[in-house]
Amino acid sequence: MKEPKYVVTAVNNLTGEREAISLPHSRWKTEELLVKARRDHARHRRQAAYSLHRMEQVPQGVQQELKFTPPH
Repeated sequence: MKEPKYVVTAVNNLTGEREAISLPHSRWKTEELLVKARRDHARHRRQAAYSLHRMEQVPQGVQQELKFTPPH
């Protein structure tokens, strides 16, 4: 069985929507990224683009969507 993947999510302070702010990683790597994101947020709270960081499991079988618009 495949090891589940996790991402760090946070609330975008401009739109108010929760977004994934990291790529899928193993649990231990995502925990390290979460600690770093929270530390950086505390350091730059006034200019922070994201808040309310959280670790969430990526559902199995879901592919990431790339939002790309080709040049005209």
